[in-house]
Amino acid sequence: MRKKINHIIFLSFLLLTFPPSGTMRHGSHSPGALSGVRAFSLSPPKEVAARPKPQSQIASSSQLIEAVNNLRISYGLLPLVTHAILMQSAQSQADYMAATGQVTHSRPGGMSYTQQLLSLGFPLAGDLSLGGFRAENILSSNGPLVWDGVPPGWQDAAHMNTMLSQNFTHIGAGISQGSQGYYYAVDTAAVTGSGQMQESASTILGSAPGGSGAAAGVSQYMVPVSISTSRPDGDVFHKVQYGQSL
Repeated sequence: MRKKINHIIFLSFLLLTFPPSGTMRHGSHSPGALSGVRAFSLSPPKEVAARPKPQSQIASSSQLIEAVNNLRISYGLLPLVTHAILMQSAQSQADYMAATGQVTHSRPGGMSYTQQLLSLGFPLAGDLSLGGFRAENILSSNGPLVWDGVPPGWQDAAHMNTMLSQNFTHIGAGISQGSQGYYYAVDTAAVTGSGQMQESASTILGSAPGGSGAAAGVSQYMVPVSISTSRPDGDVFHKVQYGQSL
């Protein structure tokens, strides 16, 4: 919300569940579930699983977005438009999870997802006191995610809502590799009709830790460095990960 499936582990934001084999972590975060107010509309077919698609390994954020939009199209919905700020928020969250080894919706410093989007200048629609029209799906896997339909942990109503809600207009995604595996984040949201920030945004930002939270989209974490074994000729190759430098 233990049959080995590429060692993917899921963690629900609202309810911690352990599947029979304990191999997946996932999470879905939407204000409707937190506030008790139905903030998003969702009218999926009776079967929540995606229609069969050829298997594809998700190696980039664009591929993850394509997978989500193909899912929407299969349900007769319009694809979501990629938004730079949602790309930034999703990537920073994936990086944060990779650096900490936790599958979480929490942001560094205690800032909320809504406050992060507003601080980055996203003109978020909906009642901001309830979080606005935004949602997020997250998961981790031991190896690269293979998309052959919606991942099992994203097939419940809350996770499907993140990808299929007709209220959302835009999408962003992030992928990061840490010492404990791969981390994925899908952020969806709706912009205001005017394309401008709501007046109440300043109030929401005023309650953010540290004030306006101008650095909300900049992760202060780094993926732990792993020791690379030298080749027979003495050369050492290291893939520079998030937050690292040579």
